[in-house]
Amino acid sequence: PKEPLDPTKPQPSNSLRSYMTLQLPVKGGVVEKRSAQPIETDDPRVFFETNTRNTRSYSKFLNSLAKRPGSWNKVQETLADMTAYGLAPDVQVYSSLILACTGIKDPDKAFQVLEKMQQENIEPNEYTYSALINVCIDSGQLDRAFTIIELMKAREVPITNVHFTMLVKGCLKDRDIERAWQTFDHMRTWVCQPDEVLYS
Repeated sequence: PKEPLDPTKPQPSNSLRSYMTLQLPVKGGVVEKRSAQPIETDDPRVFFETNTRNTRSYSKFLNSLAKRPGSWNKVQETLADMTAYGLAPDVQVYSSLILACTGIKDPDKAFQVLEKMQQENIEPNEYTYSALINVCIDSGQLDRAFTIIELMKAREVPITNVHFTMLVKGCLKDRDIERAWQTFDHMRTWVCQPDEVLYS
């Protein structure tokens, strides 16, 4: 059994789970915690009966759809609803749209979303690229996931242990132990260090 957490000691904050479900990068690079309470409905009309219509709420709802297989039609419906209320997608919403491509296992569509947001002069952030990596790995396109790190380097987007952890886990999922170790070693030479999630 695991030892209970000692509240007097600092706990790791960059685990994949906390990054993908408990935190959301916002404008200016500030990371804002959000509620971890699951959203039960996949109907935007039901969700917005009790939630204010703003970009943050739409992003939150789209993230919940990303965990539901075959939810792309609901994603499109939600985006149309957002547009009808005069709200324009921002980096949060676009990142959520990319993550929603996980449900349909379609990296091509995820890259199309990335291209569209860049055409609208909306710069992808760390979360955007972690969502893109997630889509590629979940769709069995590990090589493509590794190319995203190069995109981040070219655009000078910070690369964190979250991104490397996702890649290592992708290698392990593909049973490519050698590549997992190479990625782990590369991570240690990078600006970030492995956390307890990766070591486990």
